[in-house]
Amino acid sequence: MALAFRNFANIVQKITVYETKETLYVLGSDEAENVFRLLEINRNDRKELVIHEVQKEYTAKETKEYFHKVQQNDKRKYSSKSSFNKIASGHALAGFVRFMEGYYLILVTQRVKVAKIGSHVIYRVQGTNMIYIPGNSATHPDESRYLKLFESVDLSNNFYFSYTYDLTHTLQYNQIQMEETSLPNFSAEQGKIEGRQQPLEQFVWNDYLIQPMKSQVHSDWILYFIHGFLSQLNMIVFGQQIYITLISRRSNKYAGTRFLKRGCNSKGYVANEVETEQIVHDASQTSFNGGAYTSFVQMRGSIPLYWSQDLTKAMSKPPISLDFTDPYGGITAPHFERLLKKYGAPIIILNLVKRREKRKKESQLWEEFVQSVGYLNQFLIDEHKIRYVAFDMARSNKKQESNVLSHLDDISEQCIKKTGFYTNNCAGRENQRQRGVIRTNCVDCLDRTNTAQFAVGKHALGLQLHALGVTPTTELSFDTDCMRMLESLYEDQGDTISLHYGGSNLVHRVQSYRKKGISSHSNDILQTLARYYKNSFSDADKQMGFNVFLGVYRPADEQIPLWALPNDYYLHTKDPPSHMNYCQWINVNIVECLPKSYNETHKKWQPVRRESPDSLLSDFQQVYRPTELTSFDNLFSFTMHNSIRSFIPKSVVIDSNLYATNPFENRRNSRWTNLLKNPLVLR
Repeated sequence: MALAFRNFANIVQKITVYETKETLYVLGSDEAENVFRLLEINRNDRKELVIHEVQKEYTAKETKEYFHKVQQNDKRKYSSKSSFNKIASGHALAGFVRFMEGYYLILVTQRVKVAKIGSHVIYRVQGTNMIYIPGNSATHPDESRYLKLFESVDLSNNFYFSYTYDLTHTLQYNQIQMEETSLPNFSAEQGKIEGRQQPLEQFVWNDYLIQPMKSQVHSDWILYFIHGFLSQLNMIVFGQQIYITLISRRSNKYAGTRFLKRGCNSKGYVANEVETEQIVHDASQTSFNGGAYTSFVQMRGSIPLYWSQDLTKAMSKPPISLDFTDPYGGITAPHFERLLKKYGAPIIILNLVKRREKRKKESQLWEEFVQSVGYLNQFLIDEHKIRYVAFDMARSNKKQESNVLSHLDDISEQCIKKTGFYTNNCAGRENQRQRGVIRTNCVDCLDRTNTAQFAVGKHALGLQLHALGVTPTTELSFDTDCMRMLESLYEDQGDTISLHYGGSNLVHRVQSYRKKGISSHSNDILQTLARYYKNSFSDADKQMGFNVFLGVYRPADEQIPLWALPNDYYLHTKDPPSHMNYCQWINVNIVECLPKSYNETHKKWQPVRRESPDSLLSDFQQVYRPTELTSFDNLFSFTMHNSIRSFIPKSVVIDSNLYATNPFENRRNSRWTNLLKNPLVLR
């Protein structure tokens, strides 16, 4: 028996659903339809999800014979025409959900490629279908209302998955080699054993949906969906293709809307927590383990204190109140313990809230946060202390002579020197890992935070490109195609997160802080009004949708209906804060690993038995899909935005001189700029 030290790949990439009066049949196969798996779901049970799977892989011939027998048995049973027929087809199972009676099967019917990381292809969900398993319509009066709340979280809106790549973890985590000692004892008479690393539950948005099926089906059926933002651009540097990928993972813990989810819950999870990963790699190689990769990770999240805002007062910025004082960091401690466990040390806080105000609003959060961090740092050695950097971004932006982005760039340089960034197989340098993370916050963790993260990402990009040998120095200037690409990625990310949490696009953009003129300010006013309207009139229903989708509230006859609850505080804070040791607030095992990440040094894998031949899982099959008919219009590598086609200004004339396409050329004073109305069309 061979032991394959590689990550697990899901063979089930095509799904067809058939039905009879008593059974739902779910047939899954690989893209070429060489290997099949089959689920039988009982339609008569409205309380439990009963799935039967024969633990074997079928061939196309065996599948045809099996369904022929099903049809014959169905005809004999009902002495009439068979009720067997096809009802749906798709590409993935998102999971199952039950409200008041009967389960629904959630099928991904449409997908679109959005990124490639080496040999791994990443998809965005574009369409779904909810199939009611019992067949007949539900009779419970509340069923339709819960269904409507569930569907308010649109699965076709910024949900992503991959058959071969673990999107819940960072590139650094995914590329760390599995230690042999981390495999539990496993024996099998036949087949190949592969490792499937455990996903990070915090970022699995369909975790509640896959729970009913986890113990009943083979791992080939289970996919983990993330929610947030994912985009990839192709920067062409004199023919060399460099892919810049931005992945933002929203946390499913304490998830919700702007004014209804603030601060931290009893488990140390904060509102609007998003992990952002910036991956830059040489796309000339499709090998995941042999290619040159770099990655930088940062995060955002609400200030980890018990605080809220009074929504009874009709104003765009309700007053901030600290719900209770926490002098020993009882709520802040579990949050930073989790960060140290995941990222290692140092944790660098970039706090952008206002420090001085005529009437204390944001500043009271600043004071309480400083006190909590100061208390926790007493019990950490200097090398592992939580670093605190404060920058009153709003105040600085009001000064005419101040350059906010320049200040942020200086802060970014100092912070990244402490954390480093991840590199793998970069020519002429040793591989290195990122230690620690930069944690950015303002009050909403939207506008100011997004601009600050762009500034951090800008400095990181310079280091990443230099590590790949693309640029001779680490300096990158504005008004280049490269910066326009990065700004586009972070602006799109900011808009997406802002729509999810705040209800509108960004109010203040990067251009707002570069003082580009009055046009940006008029747009800021419009977005402020849109955000205020959404927060006032639609956030309550949106929050209930999150609670149903994530399983925070699980409907049952004996429970009070969700819409009848005065608020959802006790849904998100089910257990009181655990009593901590006031002097040893962090687990000793985590401390012993620092500055390394405990999660990375204790990476666990689950063995999975595989009968299929290696050819079905090869990088060539996953990337090029020779059995799939496609066209250039649908080929992702051909249609993706690149620096030449999408980001060179129209005033730049492209001729036989390739230097005109240089993405690092300053376009403001470019010698290639021609103000003719009809520049040469790019070919």
